[in-house]
Amino acid sequence: MLPRKIYSALEEHLQQKSVTVLTGMRRVGKSTAVQHLLNLVPHNNKVYLDLEKAGTC
Repeated sequence: MLPRKIYSALEEHLQQKSVTVLTGMRRVGKSTAVQHLLNLVPHNNKVYLDLEKAGTC
């Protein structure tokens, strides 16, 4: 994983009780960033939704 400038801002945002939506072009690291952030959350009450694969059920 390449460290991005926005990671520090996103990590600071973890302290807030609000929703953050990451958008962007394909294959730029959005999923990797979210998974990294989820690993920093100290509890197990978290959800990761992958809407790219939602229609393949």
